[in-house]
Amino acid sequence: MSSRTIMIVDDEIQSRELLGRLLRCSGWEVMTASNGRDALEKIKVSPPHAIVLDMTMPEMDGFEVARSLKSDPEYQKIPILAATALCSHGDRHNETHLFTYEPSSE
Repeated sequence: MSSRTIMIVDDEIQSRELLGRLLRCSGWEVMTASNGRDALEKIKVSPPHAIVLDMTMPEMDGFEVARSLKSDPEYQKIPILAATALCSHGDRHNETHLFTYEPSSE
């Protein structure tokens, strides 16, 4: 893969497509996965240089994916940009938050 490969992991197809277009326009080669298990399988075959990870997916959430990657010496140095969309009660605004994920060293 190219030197600028990023994986987008999100259960919402619209989010994957939109972010994928933005990143491709910025020169990234984009890989996608629709859930945590799919992401881990694809990463084992072709590790990306960075990951944008939805933290609130069903089945295997982003925290589980990140813990799995960070506990494996082969993948623990891949930077993870965590993403989540939160909507507070009574508020019609949907906020998207991005942050880097670094698991605790427990």
